[in-house]
Amino acid sequence: MAKIAYCTAIEAYGIDTFNPPVIPDLILGRYSAISYFVGPSLDLPPPREHASIPHRVTIECGIWKNRMPVLVAMVRLFAHSGTLEYGMPVYRVLLGIPSAQLRNRLSANAA
Repeated sequence: MAKIAYCTAIEAYGIDTFNPPVIPDLILGRYSAISYFVGPSLDLPPPREHASIPHRVTIECGIWKNRMPVLVAMVRLFAHSGTLEYGMPVYRVLLGIPSAQLRNRLSANAA
């Protein structure tokens, strides 16, 4: 999940738009506390996506501990699978700290 999210963020926004303090080491197996950075959503998964959407990766800025801006990816593999009531789980990946430019870009896209 971390590799998918990290590569998607780099492809979408560029390698210099956020500071990933741990994710590269986590991907390479040099950092063992993966559960602090990658995990499923605590909510029940939403219904499955349309059949034309096999996977979904969304990236957004959030605030951690009410003060630090963070870049978070939501990864949902096989998004078109599951039941009508519940689809596949959504995993969250804490990617790093976004630059001010990226925060402004993402907030403008959300508006």
